Amino acid sequence: MSVRTALLMAFMVSIVLTSCSETYFPEPESEGGWRMDPDPDFLISLDLNPKGVNNFLAYNLQVEDSTSAIVIKDGWVVGEWYAKKKRISKDEKLYVASIGKSIALACFGIAVKDGEDGKIPAKINRSSKLYDRRWIAEGFPLSDPRKKDITFEQVFRHTAGFTAEGKVNREGRDQQAGYLAWVVGHDPRYPQTSELAYSPGQPEEYAEPEHWGEQSGLYSSVGFAHLSLVFNQLYGMPAEDFLWSRLLKKIGFSGIEFHNPPAPPDLKWFSGGGLKMTTRDLARFAYLMLHEGSWEGEQILPKEWVPSFVTTPYYPNLRSNVDGYLHEEFPEDLYRMYGSGGNFVFIVPSLNLIAIRTGRSDNFFLKRMEHDLIRRVFDMHLSYRPLQ
Repeated sequence: MSVRTALLMAFMVSIVLTSCSETYFPEPESEGGWRMDPDPDFLISLDLNPKGVNNFLAYNLQVEDSTSAIVIKDGWVVGEWYAKKKRISKDEKLYVASIGKSIALACFGIAVKDGEDGKIPAKINRSSKLYDRRWIAEGFPLSDPRKKDITFEQVFRHTAGFTAEGKVNREGRDQQAGYLAWVVGHDPRYPQTSELAYSPGQPEEYAEPEHWGEQSGLYSSVGFAHLSLVFNQLYGMPAEDFLWSRLLKKIGFSGIEFHNPPAPPDLKWFSGGGLKMTTRDLARFAYLMLHEGSWEGEQILPKEWVPSFVTTPYYPNLRSNVDGYLHEEFPEDLYRMYGSGGNFVFIVPSLNLIAIRTGRSDNFFLKRMEHDLIRRVFDMHLSYRPLQ
């Protein structure tokens, strides 16, 4: 072997090693988007069972009002399904309901980081009071004096004392002209947002709180609805512009739409949900979470932000399996995002795996659906064995 040949081979080996060590991030869809290979032999090379992947996708054919499903392993789209009967394609922006809360949590992390870096006029964190004139002037005078004690952390845990969801609350959310008054409890037509159901952080005061494993409270979008008001004030721009410029654009989203925007044109983003996006773009957000808030070398979210949520059992919108809540036989690092209608995002960092299902199915069946989907997530993996 000549010296030149040896050098060339060494160079080629170094290129291969370098490419293997680099973390893949998908280009925007307009520039090629996600890399994809559903070939059965390729799936097997990724330690996936082709039949298991097909079973996850096929399951959605059996469930009424399913809209899409996608599986991503090691940065590869290995399976993708859309409801052809509903004429849904990969470019369709679908309503993902309360998964929007998980996105709002990420945006709050950006605000925390910006406050620490002096990029916004106030430092803010999870222990900060929600009702502070610096970021929610509209909330004063307080509709309930106990609101002065609400922290953002309690909002995130659904223990702030806000009422549970219901038809009347949804009507208030969608009324448009009176939306701000509805959020902060100043609309006499909607007393549910005026008086707290229990003292902040004290869900045991309520007769029948909801339970999510160790955590209890009342699941409510009202608290999360305050976040868009906070972002608007802190950044001096519409909250939806902040959402786009500081998060979604950075990770290559193709666009965003708003489901029943609460007060257009002044406010389009109901931060308790209300977002419509393509399934492939939703996968981008999941991929950002899988990489703990980092994207192409930029730490978009504070470094410990994602782990602080997904390594505890206290956050319904980023619900981890650390306590076996999703099922004891599956790994602790599994976590999921959830939205009404059967919108599920499952992330398994130890397997470098993302599985997504979207839909507008009846919520009555969602607990069973969640169980069925999670089981199929792990049936995809050839070498994975349930914990004993």
